[in-house]
Amino acid sequence: MGEIAEALRRAREQVSKRPLALDLEPARAVAAPTPMPSPRMPRGPAPRSPAASPAPSSPAANLESVAPWNAAVILEGPEAEACRHLALRLREALHERNARSLAVVSAERSDGKTTVACDLAVALAAISPERDVALVDFDLRRPSVRRSLALPSGSGVEQILTGEVGIDAVRIAIEEPPIDVFPSVTAQRNAHKLILRPETGAFLEELERRYAYVIVDTPPAPLVPDARLLLRHTGACAAVVRAGKTRMRSVRKLVECLPREKLLGWILNGDRSAAFGYEDYYYYGDPSSVSDRERAAR
Repeated sequence: MGEIAEALRRAREQVSKRPLALDLEPARAVAAPTPMPSPRMPRGPAPRSPAASPAPSSPAANLESVAPWNAAVILEGPEAEACRHLALRLREALHERNARSLAVVSAERSDGKTTVACDLAVALAAISPERDVALVDFDLRRPSVRRSLALPSGSGVEQILTGEVGIDAVRIAIEEPPIDVFPSVTAQRNAHKLILRPETGAFLEELERRYAYVIVDTPPAPLVPDARLLLRHTGACAAVVRAGKTRMRSVRKLVECLPREKLLGWILNGDRSAAFGYEDYYYYGDPSSVSDRERAAR
């Protein structure tokens, strides 16, 4: 892991600390489904009712009852507590940047970014007082959030982008933990063309109005242009690399793909020396904040 740690150190030297100019007024769920906004609709907080939530468009799910297909999606235990620590650090970093949306990016397939995105959404929901978290599958070429969480099939994000359905036709409301999931269903060979449509920005802006935190799963940034296009519409990003698997040249390519001002930090997946006894993630935050001893251990 010395090579990856060195790549992360170099990446830190390029990362700008300039904050983003986004509105961070605390989000609340709206009282009734909001229609899909026009691409030219000006941004701004929508009216909210603290005592009401959007009417679910599909039967409410419970992750414990549906039993996530992906065994790495963690709901309880010491690992879940450690992931909540990670979520707290990311939440603080988002607040510092005045950002609501976080794109989870990776260098290669099988780095575990979908699992990280799902677990972050679960952890954020566990430490949020209301239904303030949305999880969106924007890996349109190989969608896997719905399968990882063992959720029922229905409409997908790709249909929102083509204007076939509205946001609430896709939303799956999970009661415990309280997360709204927006899955993709059908793989799109030319996903970048969909992402270039104005509906993409309008969709993500509407989610930022409805929720305090929007976690976006994306395809590997160096492989296809999709993630880079999506980062135009998200407030920040966090990069996932897998211990013992991700190649250093892939990390370098990933750094070249990411807007420096939006990169919050790095998540080292599969690190068995991680704090809190959690063997799946270690959050670097700022790569330069990792001590020499910690870097040497990797």
